[in-house]
Amino acid sequence: MELKDAILADTGKNLSISGGLGNTLGSAIIIHKTPDYKKHGEIEDYILNYFETGRKLNWKVVDRSLVTYKNKKINKIKVRIQSESIKDAPIYVEAYYFDVTEWEH
Repeated sequence: MELKDAILADTGKNLSISGGLGNTLGSAIIIHKTPDYKKHGEIEDYILNYFETGRKLNWKVVDRSLVTYKNKKINKIKVRIQSESIKDAPIYVEAYYFDVTEWEH
């Protein structure tokens, strides 16, 4: 199942996205420009919240940077993550990648 379809099934939200799961540069989530949103960050935050809520984790964005990969503009977002249910669980950092090329032109 595509990420777009999973989000639609779980939340009823029909996001204008395609691509992969965003866990590597090569599988970046493509955020298509749409008049429904003023900034791609709104969609990125919605997707990050979807991921972390489903995994029962607390997350906080610790870094956002725009990188170029294969002539595409990729927003790399690092999040600090900790389990909601296990207070002594380790804190770790994950990176998610969003192709925002359509927004950067």
